[in-house]
Amino acid sequence: MDPTSLMRQVATVLQSMSVPYFVTGSVASMRYGENRLTQDIDIVADLKSEQAEAFCENFPEPEFYCWLPTLKEAIARQRIFNLLEIKTGLKVDLIIVPLTDFNISRFARRRSLPVRDSQVDYASPEDVIIKKLDYYRKSGSEKHIRDICTMLKTLKWQLELDYIDRWTQEFKTYDIWQHVLEKSRSCPEGNV
Repeated sequence: MDPTSLMRQVATVLQSMSVPYFVTGSVASMRYGENRLTQDIDIVADLKSEQAEAFCENFPEPEFYCWLPTLKEAIARQRIFNLLEIKTGLKVDLIIVPLTDFNISRFARRRSLPVRDSQVDYASPEDVIIKKLDYYRKSGSEKHIRDICTMLKTLKWQLELDYIDRWTQEFKTYDIWQHVLEKSRSCPEGNV
């Protein structure tokens, strides 16, 4: 199975269970920017403990590794759960988040986009940028800044900048965001 097929399969299962979700991380930044290598698929889901068994039943062994006790613990602790496709080693990071104001906003702003012959919910580009700035602040990894810059270039600045400003101030990444904006705007035709 290829990464896109696995992402679609997980999205289809979540949709069939009426679980709000969205694809985020590098897969989402590639959707709005440019392709690059990534090792996993990040999906934020509002999965409840009583839905865990049904979710795992959709990903049976030996094709998948979906360990029910670990999923229930991830839901209880609002952490990441790893779903593995055994044959390929592809991984979906199912991210269970607390319903903070920011996460409620991210769920409300998600976008249903075509993926091959189906629809998949993605985080908005603004929310992808906000999270990538926060990841950069925590890790210092330049890949997050590169992802943001390619998104700015590809989207031709058609973003809700006030929304990004608000949340970057909240997450204490506003100065990083301003630096990225300055750097991106000074390049010819938005090249970064």
